[in-house]
Amino acid sequence: MPFLSDVEINSLINSSEPIIKDIDLSQSIGNINSRIQPCSVDLSVGLIFLPSAEPKEKLEDYPRVERYSLPVGASVRIETKEAFHLPNDIGGIAVAPARVSRRGILISDTGHIDPGFKGKIRLTLINFGNSDFLLEKNHTIATVLLFRLNSKPESDWSSLTNNVDTPYSHGLDDIKYLAADLLSVEKRATHAASKEAKRALGEAGWRYALFTVFIPILLGILGAYGLEQLVFAQRLAKIEGQLEKTNEDATSNETSKAIERISDRMYLIERSILLRDEEE
Repeated sequence: MPFLSDVEINSLINSSEPIIKDIDLSQSIGNINSRIQPCSVDLSVGLIFLPSAEPKEKLEDYPRVERYSLPVGASVRIETKEAFHLPNDIGGIAVAPARVSRRGILISDTGHIDPGFKGKIRLTLINFGNSDFLLEKNHTIATVLLFRLNSKPESDWSSLTNNVDTPYSHGLDDIKYLAADLLSVEKRATHAASKEAKRALGEAGWRYALFTVFIPILLGILGAYGLEQLVFAQRLAKIEGQLEKTNEDATSNETSKAIERISDRMYLIERSILLRDEEE
């Protein structure tokens, strides 16, 4: 079961009965951008079918676009631009090209293409990467290795399916089972952000309560030291005012930093008082 070389593939595509139609042959063999590679053919994006939160009754009801930015965790259904018309002794194996898979894109239904297959290839893509992935018509999306059987099968794909050859009759109706946000990334991210915000605000509120209770007590103690300690009381009063303002802006991203700075300043003041006591 040898794979076909670029010379054989090119000959079969340019024959009177081409095995692949609607393929771009503007780049000659030997060019890195050629659709015909040493022992494979690169397929491109034709139509992009977008899943819906609410399943539709007909495939035609689903949005179809030629350009789409696939979000992280989302899935989409692709139909290739190229159409196969394989004879009964040639089959294929579809794989994801490296330029796609290394971006974290999983093509879940690649695999073999039966001899005698007629039609376009349909693929399901899932974005497992860390950034959106741009899909656009004519961009490479799959690679197919073609091989010739050692002997012809008793029944090929065409005979098994009664020569069905309609663009949307096979492999696309299952889009109703796909979720627009397959991994619920948006929902999970929103929940995590909300949880973290509540935790941060909880800590800020606890610190504020501690300082607002502690400061009046500390001021009372300072009063026993007389007028010579007045400067410390004034400084602490200023800090208390800053704490009140910090509490009003508790939703600010600077809350934690502000409280830490105030806490450090209180420590220095308390340390100064203790040093004065030791000197006296």
